[in-house]
Amino acid sequence: MFKKSRSFLFKLNCMVIGTFMVTVTLIMLILGLKWSESLNSTLKGAGEAAVRKAVAITDRIQANAECIGQLYSENFTTTLPSMPRYEDFQIPLEKNITKFLDIEPCIVGACLGFSPDVFPDRPKYNFFYNTVLENSNKFYSCTGGDYFSQPWFVRAEKERKPFWLAPMDFSFCNSIPKEIGRERSSLYVVPILKKDGQFIGALGIQVSLVKLKEILSSNNIDGEGFCYILSPEGNFITHPIANLENNENIFSIVAKTGKPEDKETAARLLQGKEDHATFSVSPYYNKGVYMFTSPNRSGWITTLALPGDWLSSRLNTLIYYILAIFAITLAILFFGLRYSIKKLSKPLSDLSEIAKLIGEGKFTGQIPKYAYDDEIGQLTKSFAHMQKELKNYLSQLKQSMEEKQQIEGEMNVAKQIQIGILPRKENALPKCSFYMLDATLSPAKGVGGDLYDFFYIDDQHIAVIIGDVSGKGVPAALFMAITQTLQRSIAGLLHTPESIVSRLNDFLSVNNDANMFVTYFLGIINIDTGEMNYCNAGHNPPFILRKNGTLEKLTSVHGLPLAVFPETYGSSTINLEREESLFLYTDGVTEAFNCQDELYGEERLAKLISSLSSDSPQNIIQSVMTDVTLFSKGREQSDDITMLAVRRN
Repeated sequence: MFKKSRSFLFKLNCMVIGTFMVTVTLIMLILGLKWSESLNSTLKGAGEAAVRKAVAITDRIQANAECIGQLYSENFTTTLPSMPRYEDFQIPLEKNITKFLDIEPCIVGACLGFSPDVFPDRPKYNFFYNTVLENSNKFYSCTGGDYFSQPWFVRAEKERKPFWLAPMDFSFCNSIPKEIGRERSSLYVVPILKKDGQFIGALGIQVSLVKLKEILSSNNIDGEGFCYILSPEGNFITHPIANLENNENIFSIVAKTGKPEDKETAARLLQGKEDHATFSVSPYYNKGVYMFTSPNRSGWITTLALPGDWLSSRLNTLIYYILAIFAITLAILFFGLRYSIKKLSKPLSDLSEIAKLIGEGKFTGQIPKYAYDDEIGQLTKSFAHMQKELKNYLSQLKQSMEEKQQIEGEMNVAKQIQIGILPRKENALPKCSFYMLDATLSPAKGVGGDLYDFFYIDDQHIAVIIGDVSGKGVPAALFMAITQTLQRSIAGLLHTPESIVSRLNDFLSVNNDANMFVTYFLGIINIDTGEMNYCNAGHNPPFILRKNGTLEKLTSVHGLPLAVFPETYGSSTINLEREESLFLYTDGVTEAFNCQDELYGEERLAKLISSLSSDSPQNIIQSVMTDVTLFSKGREQSDDITMLAVRRN
């Protein structure tokens, strides 16, 4: 975690200050998440409250309109038998309904149209219209016009129940001046029926959407945002941009982004539920729009529109405040703790300096005095005692080093002797140009217990041998030397693998009080035919690299390792074709470990040498050694590594 050269004071500062900083960071992170969550909830609550307030305003206006319409409709139905004349309807509409129009500023007019021939003393068309637009009360009565074909009258006669008519520039009757009643409005229509259900006319209460838009414009959050109204189909009933009310709807707006998710969000907001969402495009805000929606009593969708970054900008502001508090807190903690630690650790710094002098061999340095009997006081006493004992220890250490150097020198001589026992690779098979051979031995300690050998049995046969003595170090090296010496002597008398191995086992198992053993493989190759007769005494199975690229493992085992007890061994035969190689190895290869305690393994070895079927023995051994070294990089060699490879040209 820390560089070795770092001082204790530095490490103590880092650990204590780091712990406090991590703790403060976690606390600030948790608080920040909580504050962010609370602010997010508060802001969304404010948006929902604002849109509900807008819904309440719209519902109140519509409720007033519906109430006026229902009252007059019921009144006309009740009093119809006693008011058979045209004038009987005109008077209450002209005088009394104006009082209701004055109550609600958004209700700007009322109209009443009758079916043909309702009044025997009047013409076919009978229509009244009363308006309070332009701050004056105007009443119109006409006996002509085409109000029969107008949507509000046709639908009332057809459905015979109250309804809200979609926003439009109303055309009540041709007889009314064109400049009257042209303000964008919505009409609440109530059919007038006789008690027997006969339709005789329709009463309409006119609500100004312009005035409604003005009222809703002041409904926002801290002066930001505006309210408008959508129809269930997504059309703009009101909007600050007047052009949208006639030419656009919410789907045509979101279609400009080309994003399917915007279209899906728009459809979701029109389902008539309280909701909120973000659109990436807006005709009013450059960075998109954040919307809160809620339905009102008529099914219209009241919407509060805010800038697209409205929520994120406030959360970012909160984050900036948190970061500022966090930075100030960390600064105070850092300098405060650093000063305190430096003051408390000064005695340790003094001891560090005297320890440095002692480490340089200056044992006469004065140990600093410390008045308290705490841990630092105990450490000071220990330093004084250490200073005294070091002189004696160094004297003993000098003697031990001289003895160790002597042992290491002897071990180097032993290593050279052991290497001298092994055959020299550069003069492997001087009489045979049809075979290539290479071998290597890398002991885990100064000397090791692995062995290899190759020599002529006679003019037609060569022997290749590999073995692994149990244990390591000097005992294994001595046992290896005995085995190496005996095998050549025995091979000069006996010429088959099973007889050589059996006789060698007899010699090694006698007087084996150390209970050592050696895994052993002996192969005798006919130089002309490539036939190899071999005996495996408990050794790792060798590999043959066939010229077709396949890898063959010699799995036959003909007995226990040598020197366990007297035993008669068998043998097997296999052919080594031209351009094929034999690979022998000890378990130091497959049992090499890496820093994760993973074995190199036989499977990895087999995969590697399969790719080397056309290489020379030297290249095969060098490739395996390189791969094992890379695999176990950073891990000390745990066992002797020995390899021998033969290739028939």
